[in-house]
Amino acid sequence: MEVLRRGITYCFLFIAPDGEGLREVSALVASGAIHPVIDRVLPFEQAVEALDQLLAGGTKGKVLVSTAPAAVTDRN
Repeated sequence: MEVLRRGITYCFLFIAPDGEGLREVSALVASGAIHPVIDRVLPFEQAVEALDQLLAGGTKGKVLVSTAPAAVTDRN
C-alpha cells in the first residue's frame, strides 16, 4: 500500500452518537484548533461515485455527499 511505503500511519475510529462530544469537536473547529480536511463535495446523486473514490484511495481528506447543490465542489 502507498501509505505504508511512504511511512504514513492511520487508524479507523468508530464512535456512537454523542451530543457532548459533537459540541466539543464543534468548538475545536470553531476555534481553529483543528481543521477538517475535505477533498471534495459531491451531489447526492453521485453517492456511489463518492464511495468508489474513497475505496480507490488517493483522496486527501473526506469526500462529502450533499443534498445542497450550492455546496458541490466537484461535478466530475
